[in-house]
Amino acid sequence: MATNYPGALDDGTSLPTKSTGDDITSAETNTQSAAVKALEAKLGVGASTPAANQVPVGSAAGVSGWATLDHNAQLASLTAGDPHTQYSRKSQNLADLASIATALINLGLVIGTNVEAWDADLDAFAALDATGGLLAKTGAAAYARRSLTAPAAGITISNASGGPGNPTFALANDLAALEGLSGTAQLPRRTAADTWDMIDYIEGTWTPALAFGTPGTSSWAVTTQAGFYTKIGNRVLFNFFYQGVPTNGTAVGTLNLTGLPFTSNGAAASGGRFAALLQGYTKANFTQVIGSVQASSTIANFRASGSGQTTATLAVADIPSGGTVIAEGAGYYFV
Repeated sequence: MATNYPGALDDGTSLPTKSTGDDITSAETNTQSAAVKALEAKLGVGASTPAANQVPVGSAAGVSGWATLDHNAQLASLTAGDPHTQYSRKSQNLADLASIATALINLGLVIGTNVEAWDADLDAFAALDATGGLLAKTGAAAYARRSLTAPAAGITISNASGGPGNPTFALANDLAALEGLSGTAQLPRRTAADTWDMIDYIEGTWTPALAFGTPGTSSWAVTTQAGFYTKIGNRVLFNFFYQGVPTNGTAVGTLNLTGLPFTSNGAAASGGRFAALLQGYTKANFTQVIGSVQASSTIANFRASGSGQTTATLAVADIPSGGTVIAEGAGYYFV
């Protein structure tokens, strides 16, 4: 197709010519010529050969040509009140607009709403490299990367810098073993390195009583009964106070303390001893009394001793019927 047109086409005689190789018919040529004439009627008559980066511009009535538009020059020629003054020249950086604030709103560039105001801290952030890590403010507009550090034992930290993911704390060593324990009324006990188990720790009360080995028709008129204990692991610490008046009746056997809070261990050696104060017994030359917890039992008896005497267990014959008996003591035994 022909690329250039003559300087004037409105005489109706100059038509574009078909270039060699163009697949266009004579009818199509006439149609294109009519279109060019219509365009020229709008733009005016002028040279038809364009230059790079130019547009057809009317320069006078009925006269057109190719020209380069200067946007800023066009804006500079506008007068006040011209509707085109809403547009800004690049060189003015919005200073030539009637309302810069409105322009910023229209552009979505309101400082403090759409964009951040300048701040020295922002400059400090921008100066950081791409290395991941936790940031700490060390001064005015000054920041440093930090990394969490785990102690030598007890806690581990994964992702300590926060870069690969959230820092995660985990208990380790003895702390991990302690965390794995469960139970109530128990105390932790370290059995080896990083190994712990639980032992009982129980506090409570119990009801002490005095009775003969074979009660028969005996009875006790009780005035006071009180007992307390603490169980730590396999050891029971206890104390008690008892006051009562016995009626011996047909009773036989030893004088026993009953009602201990836990059954003692079966081994004879595990039966505990306890210091005892006993009032109301009569056994000549026996001036001291201790308590002895029996194996596999919740019963203890009283053993008396004296200068030059073989120890003996107090029995019915040593406790006067109708007399006030007071027993108190404190000790331990194993379970």
